[in-house]
Amino acid sequence: MQPLLPQIGTPMRLLINTALTALFSLGLLALLTGLYRSADQRRADRRSFAREFLFGVLAALVVVVTRALLDAAAWNPLHAALLVVSVAAVSEESGKLAALCLSRIGRGPLGFSEAVAAGAALGLGFALVENSWYVTEQILPLLFRGFTAVPLHAVAAGFLGWGVASPLRPVRLLPAWLTAILLHATYNAMIASGGLLAPFTVVLIGIGAALLLAIATAAD
Repeated sequence: MQPLLPQIGTPMRLLINTALTALFSLGLLALLTGLYRSADQRRADRRSFAREFLFGVLAALVVVVTRALLDAAAWNPLHAALLVVSVAAVSEESGKLAALCLSRIGRGPLGFSEAVAAGAALGLGFALVENSWYVTEQILPLLFRGFTAVPLHAVAAGFLGWGVASPLRPVRLLPAWLTAILLHATYNAMIASGGLLAPFTVVLIGIGAALLLAIATAAD
């Protein structure tokens, strides 16, 4: 059997993934901002989440460059799998958490729904950089990653936002961080395995988003 779309080379794969990433990250940021503002008209003049988005971009640059330096060392297949599934999830969610905390310096406390939205916006900025350079020889995982990695980053970072907003920090911050890592690592494992598991990442993200929405709604 011939591979799916064998004529697509690496430059075109990179272009496809970058275009999908930019479309979803910027489009979802606009949607997130619109939904947040429409929930309360009084918010319209004071909240855009652009600050968190930019902090997400900066966090991704730091994480990507740092991990690239580490990747320069020789990795056997087992080490490479561990890097993709677990180390990447830990480093990326830790980078997002640090950026989210830095973005709050000099600012007042956040409500739960605002914190979740701020975390999601930061995740979208992170995804804009982190997912753009990803290239794989398999088209199916590439397409599903292009469609799903951006909302995955947003949902995972939304949990971090909920943790940061909690008045019980670090009691809730640690579970929020661990939840984001677990969600991210599970997603990475499903994408890396390819095949039938890749489409089910949509279900995984949907479950995470529903849980996050339920938590944020109950907290407010």
